[in-house]
Amino acid sequence: MSSCMSRTPTRDNGRSPPLGPLLPAVLASRLYSITALVWVAIGDVLPGGRWLAVHLFTLGVVSNMVIAMTHYFAQTLLHAPDRTVRLERFTLLNVGVALLVVGRPCSVSSCS
Repeated sequence: MSSCMSRTPTRDNGRSPPLGPLLPAVLASRLYSITALVWVAIGDVLPGGRWLAVHLFTLGVVSNMVIAMTHYFAQTLLHAPDRTVRLERFTLLNVGVALLVVGRPCSVSSCS
């Protein structure tokens, strides 16, 4: 497999790009933004309505990017050698958002 077809993008010097550790947060944020846009477009028909669209954006997009950027810039400004992604933070955040997104509309419309 050629180097341009690898799953992890690298530079010519073999190192990963500087914003590479943010990829999980960017992908999660993109998913939340698309879902929020769908809810804005047809929100009156879907459970949760506009409330859910607002919270998908704020909790999904904004929270993921804040957690990713604070870790990234803390590592960069402190010149820390460890630039690994803390997936447990993203996992806990996104599980919590998913529980809220599923639980709130169901409690309003009496899902069973």
